[in-house]
Amino acid sequence: MGYLSLDFETSIQYREVESNGKIKRVAHPDKNHSFSWKLPINDIHTIIYGKTPKAINLIHNEQGFNRKLPETVTAMLKTTHTIIGTNLKFDLGYIWHDPAFQEWLRGGGQIWDIQVARYLLTGQRHAYPSLGEMQRIYLGTKTKKDGISSLFGRCIDAREIIRRKDERKNWWKLYEYY
Repeated sequence: MGYLSLDFETSIQYREVESNGKIKRVAHPDKNHSFSWKLPINDIHTIIYGKTPKAINLIHNEQGFNRKLPETVTAMLKTTHTIIGTNLKFDLGYIWHDPAFQEWLRGGGQIWDIQVARYLLTGQRHAYPSLGEMQRIYLGTKTKKDGISSLFGRCIDAREIIRRKDERKNWWKLYEYY
């Protein structure tokens, strides 16, 4: 039995507004990204998983995964006792009803969320540390680059980056690195 690192990249709900004669995307003011897993129109478009930092795999799907784990990840659950990730309360909301995930939980599967661990280790003072912050704290340097943040800030999400990967190679390069 081993460990499985897990992370999802999802769609972003946005609306289009006109600004200075241009159409601009803005995140819905009444939608909080933290709870976007509750909205049925949002889905997982990239699943990042692996057993070691050197064996990370990415699976992309422009249409989304319909809130299910692909067979390769489901197979890995059979040899995994703990899922490790950051902000898993968000990610796992997307697969909560997946039968393979439910079976894994019933079989004693455990979850180790490094964001929650940091919160507890700081006496519940550091509520929402980002992965970048934790890299700075524990590794002494941040290795996760922020280049993709400008795209996400413009409501260009995983689904669109995947759909336009051949047309917008610079977006794809930023996304794959991220």
